[in-house]
Amino acid sequence: MKSPLQAARIVVEVILVVFVVVLIVVVIDRGNSEVTRSVQLATAKAELEAAQKTVEELTEKIERSEKLLDKAAKGTLWAYEGRFGPNFWSSAFPTCGNGKMQAPLDIKGPFAKAKAKLKADYKVGTLRIVNNGHTIQVNVQPGSFLYVDSQPYELVQFHFHRPSEELLDGKPTDMNIHLVHKGKDGKLVVLGILLQAVAADNPVIASIWNHMPSEEGPEVVVNATTIDPSKLLPASMSYYSYEGSLTTPPCSEGVTFYILKMRVNISTDQIAGFPFSHSNARPVQPLNGRTIFASD
Repeated sequence: MKSPLQAARIVVEVILVVFVVVLIVVVIDRGNSEVTRSVQLATAKAELEAAQKTVEELTEKIERSEKLLDKAAKGTLWAYEGRFGPNFWSSAFPTCGNGKMQAPLDIKGPFAKAKAKLKADYKVGTLRIVNNGHTIQVNVQPGSFLYVDSQPYELVQFHFHRPSEELLDGKPTDMNIHLVHKGKDGKLVVLGILLQAVAADNPVIASIWNHMPSEEGPEVVVNATTIDPSKLLPASMSYYSYEGSLTTPPCSEGVTFYILKMRVNISTDQIAGFPFSHSNARPVQPLNGRTIFASD
C-alpha cells in the first residue's frame, strides 16, 4: 500500500513523461522547415528543462514531508521556528508547557552562595560528530568526567546554540556550548560555556567546524582528528547554578546546570559558519520561585 506522498511522486513522474511525449509529437507535426523546426526544438527543450526543475522542486518538498512524517511517527517532530517551534512543543510534549522547573533561565541576582566545587577530568578522544537537524553535537567516548565535589558525572556529548540559551541580565552571548554529563543514577548535569565573538578562530572549535556535516544525517567518525574537551574550558571554573530541564523536547526536569562565568572566545567567522540560519536557542523560561546560585 503506497503512502499518499509516494502516490503523489508517481503522479508527478507520469505527468512529466506525458509532457515529453506531447512535446515530441508537436515538434514532429509542426512545419517542415529547418528553421521552424530548430525554433520549435529549442522551445521544447526550454519547456522540458522548466518542467524538470518543477519536478525536482516537488520531489524535494515530498522528501521533506516524508521526513516530517517519519519524525512525527517517532515522536521527535519539533523545531526552533515555524509551525513546530517552541509554541508548539507543549502540544506534543506536555512537560515543555506545564513543567515548573524549565530551562534555560535569565540569570540575574540576587544570588545565593554556591558551595559545590567543580573539577573537570576530560580525556582526548576521536572526533565523533553529528548534525541532528537542530544543532552540531559531538559525542564523547567513555572516560571523561565532571566532578561536583566528589560526585562523578560522565561526559556524554556537547553541542552548540546560537545565540546562547542562558541570558545574563537579559542579554545573550553570541553562542554557548552545553556539555551534557550523566551520573550512575541517571542524573543529568549540564556545564555551560558562554562564547563571545572575537577576530581569531578558536582552535578546538575549528577542528570541529572543519568536519561538521552541513546537512542532517548520521554520526560521522573522523579517525584522523582528536578532540580534547578540556581545551574548551575557560581558565576559571566559577559558575552560576540552577535546577532546570532539558532545553529541547521532551523538556524532562531534574537537570542541574552550571554556567561558567568566564567567557570563551569564538571568531565571527566561526559563528557565521554554524550551519543553521535560524536561532537554535529556546526562549528563557519562568523562574517560578527557584534560587539561582553563584560561586566565588
